[in-house]
Amino acid sequence: MDQFPLVFPFRTDDRRYVYDLGTNDFFTVDQEIWDNFVQREISVLTRKDISAVLADGIFTVQQAEQFILPSYAALQNKLEHDLGSLILCVSEKCNMRCSYCTYGGNYTYTRTHSDRTMSLDVARRALDYYLPRAPKPTLGFFGGEPLLVPAFMEKILEYALKKVDSIDVNLTTNGTLLRGAVVDWLACNKVNLLVSIDGIQETHDRNRRLRSGTPTFSLILDNLRKAAADHPEWFKKSVRVHMVATPPYDLRPYEELILNNRDLFEDSLAISLSFVNTQDTDAVECSPSIEANKTKEIERMRTQYFHAHVQENRSKLTVESSLFDTEMFKIHRRKIFDTGNGIIPLNGACLPALRRIYVDVDGRLHICERINGSMPVGSVYDGVSARLIHNIIENYAHISSKACRNCWAARYCPLCYVHAADNECFDIKKKETRCEAIRKSICDSFILYNSIMERNPEAFAYMHEFFML
Repeated sequence: MDQFPLVFPFRTDDRRYVYDLGTNDFFTVDQEIWDNFVQREISVLTRKDISAVLADGIFTVQQAEQFILPSYAALQNKLEHDLGSLILCVSEKCNMRCSYCTYGGNYTYTRTHSDRTMSLDVARRALDYYLPRAPKPTLGFFGGEPLLVPAFMEKILEYALKKVDSIDVNLTTNGTLLRGAVVDWLACNKVNLLVSIDGIQETHDRNRRLRSGTPTFSLILDNLRKAAADHPEWFKKSVRVHMVATPPYDLRPYEELILNNRDLFEDSLAISLSFVNTQDTDAVECSPSIEANKTKEIERMRTQYFHAHVQENRSKLTVESSLFDTEMFKIHRRKIFDTGNGIIPLNGACLPALRRIYVDVDGRLHICERINGSMPVGSVYDGVSARLIHNIIENYAHISSKACRNCWAARYCPLCYVHAADNECFDIKKKETRCEAIRKSICDSFILYNSIMERNPEAFAYMHEFFML
């Protein structure tokens, strides 16, 4: 019996579609094809059955041939000439104790809060290694809370600017220390700021408090408003807000924050929302009722996103863009192949160090700030190890190969090293626990995209004007 091709049938309210992994395209199909090929049991389909519709460009690949993987020589070359951003964990200190914090002791294989701070020597060594190898230098300050060590960051930026003419700077902060001379320095250096605030006061203060237990909502919002008043041009261009949704996943408080403060949050593209990490922890409630409510809220957001794009009224969006723009961008800007192409990306996995390098306070290098610290890829003293990175890529590809090469969703899957990382190794079972939900999400994205395009073919024209990772 021939293997069933990598296609996926789905329908909008008005049309029937087949997504073909080989061409990476959508095909509308008539009732006969839908009935005779899509809805029949896979076990009765043979190559003879399929050949009748090959002329339509459907059913071009029966199994993905391989992942897109760099050779060791190519990887070595890129690591010497094409590094991405450099992220420094300038301090593990934090003046807050958020209930869902990755470093709060509730996540396996992850460090906990400490009073350790990066040394000037480690930071300088990191820059000495990074800057000659980065075509577009980008420096990130991460923590802990970076604004606990502002003088240190000033010294690091001064050092960098002695070696390069310009450098993009990003900083992630909880916003409690965003005031006075610190804001002036950030604005003067055009630092791109990501500030955490979780919805309206009641929602935010439930999870985000100082070490003393003091709520922080009013303090952070006042700081943002003062920063916007003192440096309006910088604030509008460079300040973004990130929100984390926690159980029971009611997103109305997050919408309300935006709607009540449109003077601060007028651009939906400057707002990001994510759901609390439930992997490697038992501290987050994941009951069926909680997950059902999360699904219901996402569907409500999806409906609002749909209407905003059909009616060309994106200015009304709050957190919806954060939830759906990335997938719509991937679909709209997808590469379409004339004939079946079975070479697929390694899910959502990047080429380590070629998108970002994360430096911990001890000077160890990691592939990003999200992965646990058990698989470093070098140090500031020896640089990035091409051998370690190549091993990481090959090991991840090896555990993923069987399932991913037979999955119609392979080109859009966001899973990466983070979702399979265990202690010093990768665990395919850990990754596969997410597969069904990911396929459902991608199916929903296919339906959303095509439903919008049926009603407004120019709905995503604006996505040709910007780049998205």
